[in-house]
Amino acid sequence: MRVFSINKSLHEISGIVYQCGVEDHEGDVIEDPAVLQDAAFDFMERYSNGERDMFNVDHDDQRLVDGIQVRESFFTEAETIHKKVKIPRHAWILTLAIPEGLWPLLSRAKGFSMQGYGEGIDR
Repeated sequence: MRVFSINKSLHEISGIVYQCGVEDHEGDVIEDPAVLQDAAFDFMERYSNGERDMFNVDHDDQRLVDGIQVRESFFTEAETIHKKVKIPRHAWILTLAIPEGLWPLLSRAKGFSMQGYGEGIDR
């Protein structure tokens, strides 16, 4: 999904990781807000337990990036304003602090992507 804020002085990138009811680049859609909220909570639990191999470039596990810090991760229950941007309800928002050495590459990011597996229903 899309990046909506880049803070050059703090080397922070904020964006929507995923939004319920919106098709992602793979053609998948999460309709149930509880499923997306669980994914967001699971991500933060893994991060807080020291797991750091979840950050890579373009879903390439050979291009892991180290030193990224999560500054914010939250799920919106209702439409809200965050960093002067209107954020839709049922969206997972993430703000990352990017290390100096990765800033030239990652400051050009257009969006975040959630990598994972799930069971779905074909439409």
